[in-house]
Amino acid sequence: MLLAVYEQTGESDAEMRSTSVRYSIASPSFGQRYGGQLTDDDNARVAAVWTTGRDIADSIVDDTDVETADGETTRFRAEYFFNGYNAFCLLSL
Repeated sequence: MLLAVYEQTGESDAEMRSTSVRYSIASPSFGQRYGGQLTDDDNARVAAVWTTGRDIADSIVDDTDVETADGETTRFRAEYFFNGYNAFCLLSL
């Protein structure tokens, strides 16, 4: 598993929100195989959950591919959610 915490880096309009990964926390096995950082540039999924009045119960679940250093690709379940202050992505198999 990996948890990524996003920060807002641009406009506050949900349609135009610009975000980046502030930091990631990876489980030891995820970190060994895929690295400890997530570089997810899909701002649309983060912006969709980063809205006033939305909370953890209103998460968006999607599948995403993560590539290993040797070029293998594994499909992960990606759950995006917002706690009123930060947006998050939880990757799990």
